[in-house]
Amino acid sequence: MQDNKKQILKNIIGELLKEERKKKNKSLLMFSYENSISSSALNYIERGLRDAQVTTLWKILEAHNIKMSEFFTQIENTLPDDFKFLED
Repeated sequence: MQDNKKQILKNIIGELLKEERKKKNKSLLMFSYENSISSSALNYIERGLRDAQVTTLWKILEAHNIKMSEFFTQIENTLPDDFKFLED
């Protein structure tokens, strides 16, 4: 069950990051090149296939001029209301 929840979270993070990149009309390759981010890592993160390391996520968000706290608020607002990793 936790694997499913982890995948939901990775998908939401990836979708939000991809939306931000597309708002800037940047290809994945151009965005990663301009911001010294591995294009393969960004590709996997945006597709929900990899957990984003905190330092990588910070760098991506900084390139988008988004604070980490604002991004986590976006994530929380996108997740289902009853989303929890730990069962009661």
